[in-house]
This record gives sequence, structure tokens and C-alpha cells, in this order.
Amino acid sequence: SYSELGDYANTLLYYEKSLAIEKELENLSGISLSYNNIGNVYRLQGRFKETLEMYIESLKIKEQLGEKNGMATTYCNISGLNNMLADSSSHNNTQKSAYLLKAVEFGLKAYELSLEIEALPMINYSASELVRAYTKQANYKEALKFANIS
Repeated sequence: SYSELGDYANTLLYYEKSLAIEKELENLSGISLSYNNIGNVYRLQGRFKETLEMYIESLKIKEQLGEKNGMATTYCNISGLNNMLADSSSHNNTQKSAYLLKAVEFGLKAYELSLEIEALPMINYSASELVRAYTKQANYKEALKFANIS
């Protein structure tokens, strides 16, 4: 795929075309997936504000449709994005702490929902994001609890 080749311009072009088609068809599930995919490309480009906007748009639709697996995936994506932002050297400690709180918040949402729907890959993915966030917060007790899961 274009994304794997690092051709993000073409990747975005085709995801945006897909989004336009899904909107024309009024396919909410497809619209949500397109937003999520566009957000993933923005993340790879370092366009984090836009990444979050796309994930939130995707999440709104998934919540409206009750797509629990998709909701868990998007919660994990948001958790991972916040973990990544907390790693950035361009943020001060207050900002990093805020990102870690969001990483935990969305990681826990993903984990709890994944347990509810028995989605093992998402349980592991969310647990690993929680380990990352709790470790950065020096909350090793909680990190260890989730490390035994992931």
C-alpha cells in the first residue's frame, strides 16, 4: 500500500476519496473507518491535532452505531496517541502529565470495553498502552497489573 511505502500524500488522497464515497452512500460505518484511517496517516505524518480530530469523529459514529469493537479500537488509538505525545521532548512536564492522564483514561475505556466484548487482541493492545502510561507516571503497581495481561 501507499502508506507502507511512506507515500502519505497518495494514501490520504485515496482515503479521502473513500470518505467521499462513503458519505455519498450514507454508510456511517464506512465513514467512521475512513476517519480512523485518515487519522492513522496524520499520526504517521506527525499531524497530531488532526489525528485526534479524525479519531474523535470516528468515535462519535461508532458510539452512535454501538460498534463496540470499533469503539475499543479507537479508544486504544487515542490512548496510544496520548502516550506518544507524552514522549515528545517539545512538551513540558505539565503537558506530559495531562497526556498521560488521557492515555490512562482512554486505555481504561478500551480495556473495559474489550473485556466486555471478549476481544482478546484489544484486551492485549489496551493493556500494553496502559503499561506504557502507568510506567511513565511511575505507577509501577498499576503497570505491573496490566503487564501481566499484555
